[in-house]
Amino acid sequence: MNSRAFFTLLVVAGSVLAACSGNLGGASSPGAVIPSGPLNTPAPTPSPNSANNILTIGDRTDLQALPSIGGFGGAIAFPVPSPKPSAFDAVPIGATLALVAPTDTPDLNTEVGGKRRTHKRERPARPLAYLTLLPTRDLTITGTMTIAFDVPRDLVVLYHPEEFGIAVFNAGDKAKSYALAAAKLVANVSPSASPSSAATGATGAPTASVSPSASPSPTASPSPTPGAAGMPTTPGPRPTPTPVPTLPPQRLTFSGPSGPIHLVANKPYVIAIYALPVASPAPSSPSPKPSGSASANATNSVVEPIAPTPPTAPGAPSNPASASIAPGMKT
Repeated sequence: MNSRAFFTLLVVAGSVLAACSGNLGGASSPGAVIPSGPLNTPAPTPSPNSANNILTIGDRTDLQALPSIGGFGGAIAFPVPSPKPSAFDAVPIGATLALVAPTDTPDLNTEVGGKRRTHKRERPARPLAYLTLLPTRDLTITGTMTIAFDVPRDLVVLYHPEEFGIAVFNAGDKAKSYALAAAKLVANVSPSASPSSAATGATGAPTASVSPSASPSPTASPSPTPGAAGMPTTPGPRPTPTPVPTLPPQRLTFSGPSGPIHLVANKPYVIAIYALPVASPAPSSPSPKPSGSASANATNSVVEPIAPTPPTAPGAPSNPASASIAPGMKT
């Protein structure tokens, strides 16, 4: 009796386990493919549009390197007053180079008109990069700054050198708009050959020209050799393409802005480089066309052709006047 009851319990337990295993595996049908890898695909990281570093004012007058972003870079030099104030020594100032306009600053192409009303400029400029200086304390710059912007070559070739300019906005003096043409272009340095171009032979030095030779006769391209079961074999590796040499950015150096410039602690002082194409001159008026009467007279002044002289009969005098004289009369 006990053995029969124990056997019955084993059968019931086996049935329960089979039912549970069927429920657990019922979620996936036979032949279904279970995806592998992470379930949450990470979002692509956006490209940065700004970079920053720390500069100093008061302890040096040479060029200090600016951060680089998106092919832009450069350097800036601050003047030091003479005699130098006691507190004017190595004042830290933050520098941020960005491809977009800083927040809480006006539009570059907005200017202030009458009654302090803002409106768009008639000839809008194209902003290229913004350099924001953020001083750590109040100070005054009394001299002329020197700023050099490194501009990518694909932008430099679109404009003439005189079409680049510098605009400034000082939040410390409660400015409402940017001041254009705040500096003068003093140097336009052409780029030198990069190491990559030297490695590929694309340098600025002239190279010896190769004399032309007879072009080889075209040969038929070999057909792939059939492999197993008549299938073509895999072609060999292709040659690695030669890298195209790239030119470094071109440096545009400006003299300015000039002082006195009052900087307020934690108030941005923005220096923007922009491109403003020079207005093309108005086309000249076309020259007047000749009047209809003049052209008609020119058309009518064609020389009439002279009628040909009819041939004379044999034995007739060549002079027609002599034919009118009677015979026996003396001429």
